[in-house]
Amino acid sequence: WKWYKAFDAEVFAGQSFDQFAGSLQGRYGNAAVREGKLGPRGETKHWLEWQSKDTRLRAIDENRFYGFYCLVFESKDTIAHLDALRPVRPDTKQSGSALVDSVTDDQATVTPNEDIVDRVTGRIRNRKDAPKDKKENE
Repeated sequence: WKWYKAFDAEVFAGQSFDQFAGSLQGRYGNAAVREGKLGPRGETKHWLEWQSKDTRLRAIDENRFYGFYCLVFESKDTIAHLDALRPVRPDTKQSGSALVDSVTDDQATVTPNEDIVDRVTGRIRNRKDAPKDKKENE
């Protein structure tokens, strides 16, 4: 239900996460910028997010602690039922999780780049909104 891909930040020759994120958006289309706690006890973070009807892809800056820029692919159906699927459930007195909230709230809409997971994983190689080849237009 989740695939976590970590990229060593040093490979990007000193680029900041914003530059890394800009490269992703340049290649895969604009993302929604989100902010929240990724876990009940976690610190507030910001990330980029793309969604299709079934999948969510997040780009997260983990450089400060781990030295990585990360892509996280997640099944939205599993995330929506995560609390029920866990054998040990979180304390109900705590506020919701930003991860679950981002799938279940009104902002969890399909982005115009809903094929991003297929493009990143190589299932499809051409963007639907890619400019036409000059030779085709002549």
